[in-house]
Amino acid sequence: MNKMFKTLLVLLCCFFLMKNEAKAQLAVGDVAPDFTLTDINGNSHNLYAVLDSGYTVVIDFYAVWCGPCWNYHTNANNLHKAWTDYGPGGTDQIRIFMVEGDGTSTIAEMNGTGSGTQGDWVSGTEYPMFLTADGTPSAAVVSSYAIGFFPTIYTICPNRLIAAQGQLSAAQLLPKINACPSVATAQADGAMVKYTGDTKTCVGGNLNFKARVQNMGTAPMTAATIEVFDGANLLVTKNWSGNLATYAVEDVVIGAYTTQTASTNFSIKITTTNDANAGNNTISNLGIAVSNVVLPNQTLRIKVKTDKYPSESSWKVKKSNGQVVAQKTSFAAGLTVYDTLVTLPATPDCYVVEMLDSYGDGLIGDNTAATKGYFTVFDAYNLRLDSTVSFSTSYVKPFKLTSATANDANDDVNSISIYPNPFNSVATLEFTAEETSKANWQIIDMMGRVVATKDLGSVNAGNHSIEIDGSNLSNGNYIVKFNLGDKNFVTKVNIVK
Repeated sequence: MNKMFKTLLVLLCCFFLMKNEAKAQLAVGDVAPDFTLTDINGNSHNLYAVLDSGYTVVIDFYAVWCGPCWNYHTNANNLHKAWTDYGPGGTDQIRIFMVEGDGTSTIAEMNGTGSGTQGDWVSGTEYPMFLTADGTPSAAVVSSYAIGFFPTIYTICPNRLIAAQGQLSAAQLLPKINACPSVATAQADGAMVKYTGDTKTCVGGNLNFKARVQNMGTAPMTAATIEVFDGANLLVTKNWSGNLATYAVEDVVIGAYTTQTASTNFSIKITTTNDANAGNNTISNLGIAVSNVVLPNQTLRIKVKTDKYPSESSWKVKKSNGQVVAQKTSFAAGLTVYDTLVTLPATPDCYVVEMLDSYGDGLIGDNTAATKGYFTVFDAYNLRLDSTVSFSTSYVKPFKLTSATANDANDDVNSISIYPNPFNSVATLEFTAEETSKANWQIIDMMGRVVATKDLGSVNAGNHSIEIDGSNLSNGNYIVKFNLGDKNFVTKVNIVK
């Protein structure tokens, strides 16, 4: 690698430092690939052998020219302190591997010689250090860990699963280390690793449940029962069969469920015969949210203020089958407000609005007020439906368009008024009929159900005032739909008692 190119890479690495976040392609709960490497002192190390000895392993993939890597390495509160406190001279819980992953660097540069290095990486480093070289088996380690930039740091538990990513201090590492399971000792021990299925839908929509399971037993796992609950209510059962060796994982399709309520209290459980450890059988927070928000018509307003890094942001509106019906793929300017009206198809469905950030830090910019943005969704009446700033790569919010409101674009909003709003039991609806027409009104709840209705028959041309009776309804937001001849009028009301 020539020095000019290394200089460019240093500048690129400094960009990641300004963003103040590390991101990696392998996710928490993924299996860490095994490898054998020889360190710069000629000693051979096999990852799985170290894990099988009961240690948690931290791997720091770095490059000698990388400024943020150097800052993390030289901070005494990070890996050096972790090695002192939790390594062989401390509680003896961890081992640390430091892997130079550029592929073209030299031992001299690791020792601080030359213009292509940040300094002396070796002096004072007590844990094993490795130098990879392009075109050799050592380079395959960098590839297998999907290293997209430096530094990339993984914390790996004895069960061979990644427990954390990112530049953690010694204090931040400790709870990750303590949460790691010990090595497999019992014959039967099925473990639930993480939920991998659907997380967002509307009431009445389907959730496709999937989960990653692991055999933490010493004997092959050939059968298990996997159950999904909403609170104490059993929703779906999967009788799984297969052949998982110790520490092997499998992503299991459990089944689909049609949601009935706007619940977030989902859990998932695995049960095996003679299971030795019930503590790893259940995941209680699946991150599932079922929305009961019903749109008054086909119009959505998406308002985005970009953060300091606008090229990372985009949004999509999708149908439940994944079809994109509207999107904004790029933003030209940072710290700028973009306001977009979206007209949904007239097809009733659970539509999903998804805000995306390619870097993985939402709209936080540099995490200061002056560099942050925001993402807000409004309905046709400028009622704010949702808003967020902080998320990772994706923030998803579902909204339901029902058959009761799918085609309800207001013909003339000035021809109708409802007051007071909010109201207690009865509101007044005033409207003007241009000619004799049939009329009726409906009150629709946020699940899309018609909860009150009245047929007014034929009304003469002219001004009219009628009562909307909500005395039997509970507090909350509702949609009032008024049909006059071939025209539709839709508005939102709030009942407060």
